[in-house]
Amino acid sequence: MAEGKSGKTLLEVEIDAELAAEAAARGVNLSATSEEALTRLTAADRGAEWRRRNAPALDAYDKHIEGDGLWSDGLRTW
Repeated sequence: MAEGKSGKTLLEVEIDAELAAEAAARGVNLSATSEEALTRLTAADRGAEWRRRNAPALDAYDKHIEGDGLWSDGLRTW
């Protein structure tokens, strides 16, 4: 992987030839599309990892609320 002046990395990838041709015919920017997809996938993975790491705390909080309610339960007028 070679890093350019833009801070981006030059990658060589293999994709289906027909798909690449159709994307090019439709004006799809493969670099931008790949970067957007990788951004979404890595963000989703980070979120799932955060949920796994914090599952015990989230479960404890849920149990606390189930047992004791919210701190504002007695303050609401609706």
